[in-house]
Amino acid sequence: MPPADAMLHFHPSPRRRAAAFTLAEMLVTVALSGVLGSIIYVVGTESLTSFARNVSINRSYSEARIAMDRIAGAVSSAGHLPVLINADGYTAAAVTTSAPRAAGIRFYQCVSPNPLPINGGTMLANTFTITLPLPTGDSLPIVGDLMTIPACGFEGQVTAVNGSTLTFGSLATLNAGCQTAPTLPLFSGTQYACLQFRQVAFVTVNNQLRYFPQAPTSANYTTIINDKTKYKVIANLVASPTDATQLLPFANGSGETTFPSPSPSPASTPTAVTSSPTTINVRICAEGPDYNNRKLGTANTFSQMQSSFGPRSPVLLRGTTNPF
Repeated sequence: MPPADAMLHFHPSPRRRAAAFTLAEMLVTVALSGVLGSIIYVVGTESLTSFARNVSINRSYSEARIAMDRIAGAVSSAGHLPVLINADGYTAAAVTTSAPRAAGIRFYQCVSPNPLPINGGTMLANTFTITLPLPTGDSLPIVGDLMTIPACGFEGQVTAVNGSTLTFGSLATLNAGCQTAPTLPLFSGTQYACLQFRQVAFVTVNNQLRYFPQAPTSANYTTIINDKTKYKVIANLVASPTDATQLLPFANGSGETTFPSPSPSPASTPTAVTSSPTTINVRICAEGPDYNNRKLGTANTFSQMQSSFGPRSPVLLRGTTNPF
């Protein structure tokens, strides 16, 4: 055991220098952290952009396909070849060989799920009427609907509805649109099948392809074209940088061009036509809008589809020329 005086004079050894990073080490660490962070940012951004692009492609393709299916189904049940119209939803499009495309189409679509049986017609006060069992829902006849009885060569536009009685106007007016003038003996004592058609429209307005279950008319087209209760948006359209006409989805099929009369009267005499197309060409360029507001604008894509459709069995006599 050391003496007491030795313990009183104990001197500890010098302390070690505290551990620390040098400036060079800190600079290397910061540089490596920046490189690693940049790599993570680039990989993350590319992953998000790739995800956004895939979702946008799928969405735009689905939107274009749904729009095509909707148009194809409607046109296939049309009573005549659709007429090309302008973006106002009513006036006929003045298409030319160099500018054959239009913003919309309008046509009479069959809205009766099954033919409606009628037993005859009557002529009162120079007004022709028929009585038929009323359908339900959206097929309930309204003023402006077109009724046709193919077996009789009859076709007329409804001018008034009173319960199950439909009024069509005078025979003189009806005869202007019928292949065979309807006569009362022809309608009496025999049951006939009557088909009901309603005027509908597909119109491109403000990059939206809109479906109007009741087409705009001369009296209301300026007001209902932007009335959200009167139409349904079936696709958001976009024009590519190289082709602005992609906002004009419709043209006469088979490269043919007609010049329809803008007259809205069903019994009007149509203007001359340069050809007789049997289909409508439809070109949909739909945009996937999912990521427009997420700072991934470069990922927004569009899908384009093009096809031609025509009525399966056109039966409207006026539809061979001009039904409006």
